[in-house]
Amino acid sequence: MIWVTDSPWSVTFNTYHQLATWLENTDLFTADELADVMYNNANRVYFKAADVAAAQAAEDPVAARFKKSH
Repeated sequence: MIWVTDSPWSVTFNTYHQLATWLENTDLFTADELADVMYNNANRVYFKAADVAAAQAAEDPVAARFKKSH
């Protein structure tokens, strides 16, 4: 789950566990909606197959220079 809030002060009195699990303990979402919030939306946006393949094929020039010098 990617946690974003417009109330950053909430992390000053809630633990990460409380923030990450409170939705599971409410009836705000159906099981499918909760799966979207907790996983599917981020997976759809950030892990598109073409983007993952491009990242895997990319070469980090800093890492390449480091390997050559060590």
